[in-house]
Amino acid sequence: MPCLDSLYIDLSHPSSYETAVVDERKEKMEEILINMIGDLCNMIYIFLSSKTIE
Repeated sequence: MPCLDSLYIDLSHPSSYETAVVDERKEKMEEILINMIGDLCNMIYIFLSSKTIE
């Protein structure tokens, strides 16, 4: 994987999801994010968005 100097990640989710589904999705996204960051090198900026979409 090539090195990147910035990363934009959108962690938003529709608020209409059931709580169990939202929790499961957040947990999966955290796992994916940690694995992805572990594969990157020379990261300067990481931008996260967790705005809820309707």
